[in-house]
Amino acid sequence: MRNPKTINYFAYGELLDGQVLKALLDRDMGEGKPAALTDHELCVQGVSQIPDYIPQGLPTSARQIIRDNYGDDFKTYIIRRQNGSRVEGRIYRITKEELGLIDDWELREFAWYEQNRGIAQTAEGEVNVTIHTDSAIPHPTEKVVEGKNYRPLLENPEFMIEIARKSRRETLERMAASLKER
Repeated sequence: MRNPKTINYFAYGELLDGQVLKALLDRDMGEGKPAALTDHELCVQGVSQIPDYIPQGLPTSARQIIRDNYGDDFKTYIIRRQNGSRVEGRIYRITKEELGLIDDWELREFAWYEQNRGIAQTAEGEVNVTIHTDSAIPHPTEKVVEGKNYRPLLENPEFMIEIARKSRRETLERMAASLKER
């Protein structure tokens, strides 16, 4: 059996420790490899700053999905390009199929995050990585934070893990329904 091609995925924020990724991808992610994403900065974003854009053919916006799942006090990390800045994170090896699950988790289809490429620095040197950053649709942030030794924003990590499991189920159900329609 051939191994699927894997991708170096740079995780930060709530995906950093691998527990949310484990729930989302349904496999043990290990510890990942410590890394620093270069030329990006880490920002905090609140619900009111999440795009309220409703893509054609979709029923709602990223803002409404987050509000429905987390409430109005939700805060999250988002990264954006910024020369000279760095964000600490971890690199995990994932498949293209798993990247699709993360795309859904990051509400890529709703123009909140977008999948990009970056360069991360590890103890062994530079590594090309896939990352989720802010989208091309401009949206503000509350503040820029030091991208080193930052703490998770959620006080209840078990809730985030449950949302990741729910996201996985819903994504797989949509994929199965789409295959049946073909």
